[in-house]
Amino acid sequence: MKLDRVKLFNNKPYIIINGKYGQERQFGKIIICKFCGQKTFAPSFRIKNGSAKFCSPQCSGKAFAGDKSPIWKGGKGIRSNGYIEITIPKNHPLRLKG
Repeated sequence: MKLDRVKLFNNKPYIIINGKYGQERQFGKIIICKFCGQKTFAPSFRIKNGSAKFCSPQCSGKAFAGDKSPIWKGGKGIRSNGYIEITIPKNHPLRLKG
C-alpha cells in the first residue's frame, strides 16, 4: 500500500476505507517489509494477528519460497502415481529449460 494515502489523527496513522456505512478510518502502524525493506501501512487487525510482516503477498511468497519454507522437506516428495519427485535448483546444469 502506498504511503500517500496515510494520514494522522492524534499522532496515529490511519487510512480512509469504504466501510459498511460510508467512509471509515482504519488505524494501524507504518511497518518495514522484512523482505524488501519498503515502508508500508499495516492495519491494526493485521498487527494483532501477527500477519503484518510484509508489504505485499508477492514479498511474502518470495520470502518463504523453496528451502526457506517452513514445510520444506528437502526437495523430495512422492507423487500420487508413486514416482519420487526431486526438486532441482534453477541454476543446475542438468535442469531442463522451460
